[in-house]
Amino acid sequence: MNTAKSTARERARKGARRIRKLLLSKARAGLTLIEIMIVIAIIAMIGGGVTFAFQQQRRAQAKTTKTNAMQLRSLAQQYYTEHRDSCPTVQALISAGEMDTRSKTTDEWGKPFVIVCNGEDLDVTSSGPDGQQGTGDDITTAARPAAN
Repeated sequence: MNTAKSTARERARKGARRIRKLLLSKARAGLTLIEIMIVIAIIAMIGGGVTFAFQQQRRAQAKTTKTNAMQLRSLAQQYYTEHRDSCPTVQALISAGEMDTRSKTTDEWGKPFVIVCNGEDLDVTSSGPDGQQGTGDDITTAARPAAN
């Protein structure tokens, strides 16, 4: 009788081990909801950081382009004061020695600045990130009219 009880106990232990092994293997095979949520949160934070960095880069490019356009406008105004017969171009400024070839003659997106004469004043514009003149993202040195 002792052997029957020990055999029954042995089978019960083996069955319990199988159940534990089965439960542990299934738990290890998948991911819990918490783990998935943590991974999604980490991915969202990385995505937000990348988006923020791109926005900062665009702002910096626009600011640098505006600064370069203002410097070019200053040089062009000096040239235009002395040579009223024609509106200056970047090449005319370089040829006249008003600016050297190391000066920035293109915007941050590689497009050349455009100098436009408006009567007594002149304006330097960049086509902006989209590369097309006349759109909302253009960068200009023109004075904005004061709001009434």
